[in-house]
Amino acid sequence: MRRLGSSKSSAVLELACAFLSCAQLLACESGPQSSGGPRPLPVLSDEPSPNASILPEPLGENKGRSSSADPNSQLNQPTTPVVLPRPIPVPLPLGETLTEDTLPPGGTAGGYHASARFVWPAAQSSVVHEGEKTLTWPHFEIDLLREVPDQPARLRVVLSSPVFPLAQGTELRMRADRIGSLIVWPDQRSYRSISPGTLSALFADRRADRLPFVEATAKLLEETMKAGRPVVRRQIETSLGTAEMQLVHLDDLPYAAPLLCQLLLDMVRVAGSNELCPEHELPIRLLMKWKNGGGFLFEVLGYNQEPRLNLDALRMPPALPIFKRGELPPSNDYFLPEGLRNELFALKRPGEPHLPRPTKPLLSESTSAGAEYQAPSSETLLAPDEIELKNTTDVPLIVQLDRLPFVWLPPGETRSLRVQGAPVFYAARDFWGHYQLEPGLVNAPGHVTLGRGAPFERLAP
Repeated sequence: MRRLGSSKSSAVLELACAFLSCAQLLACESGPQSSGGPRPLPVLSDEPSPNASILPEPLGENKGRSSSADPNSQLNQPTTPVVLPRPIPVPLPLGETLTEDTLPPGGTAGGYHASARFVWPAAQSSVVHEGEKTLTWPHFEIDLLREVPDQPARLRVVLSSPVFPLAQGTELRMRADRIGSLIVWPDQRSYRSISPGTLSALFADRRADRLPFVEATAKLLEETMKAGRPVVRRQIETSLGTAEMQLVHLDDLPYAAPLLCQLLLDMVRVAGSNELCPEHELPIRLLMKWKNGGGFLFEVLGYNQEPRLNLDALRMPPALPIFKRGELPPSNDYFLPEGLRNELFALKRPGEPHLPRPTKPLLSESTSAGAEYQAPSSETLLAPDEIELKNTTDVPLIVQLDRLPFVWLPPGETRSLRVQGAPVFYAARDFWGHYQLEPGLVNAPGHVTLGRGAPFERLAP
């Protein structure tokens, strides 16, 4: 019995030694490949068409850079996937400050960077004025931090164009071990937590109201190939409509990729689950068609490995935090700067004379001495160079002039503009595309009453 036990121990010892030798050999073989920096990955082309496509793009000068903070840190290994158990998330505390983040200050780490946008077919995607390009569709910049044993995966989404109900530069931050997200002001210091189910109202109404999630059923559609890379297609049915999400598999983003999926589904009031947002699958396209017509399209324009993501930009709470209980980032009603608005829409500039509004007697000749005074209707008081916009719906509207976003108009409110004399082409929509209002042409003086109109044309799949 002793000899048999000794023989087994020797065999186990020899097997362990052989395993260690193989592991050392693999480490030696893979070392030079890792030190060479990230390999090129496909990128989605920025086409005017709503259909995104994947095209290869080299990483340029970013290739092979390492962190200046700690080159030996596990956070700075950009190419080797780390197999870790998926963290069990706990809710972010609401209405109270967060404890200091454990990310090393001033550090960098490996992950991915992406650019994305919403497609608004009835509007112009950008405008160039005096050599400067302004994006006039909602655009995002996205950072995805890869997880390591002592730090969870993270997501950072920056509202990078002015066409949002919140200020340009506002951020949403998430981490794989927390439920909910952080909204960060453009100063990158002020913040508050928001719960799941909030994003629909946040973008539609400028409110942090949590709306209940709706039940969803999913089925896989036939895969497509783009630039030789398989793309998973998943159809999601809810009582609100039908969504189709397209995803690509990334070995080194097992838990960061699902964060973006959860954020997108939150926008359509669906809870992101392991079934709907599997590990390693990064969403590159979400087409939503509402049951009553209309919809929206989210598409990733390009993504690439980034070995030096700024960790300070991913902290939760941010560095030097300022807690904003119950508040939201400020935003201007007008989407474009005043000077650009005046040029694009032929509006009168500050200091230019405005034509006077006509006056009428408060009492008509036929009114008896005992009658009450009747104020004239607003339609009789417009100046010859004035156009009035009024929202008679029960939802905030984004008013467009000449196919460009002009003003955010809450329910029941009006905006007056003084024009140079040319007719104005107008249209309006809600943020999520449930419907659009009938476009039209108006001359000054003129009233535009914005009420519910025809739904959007169906977006191409």
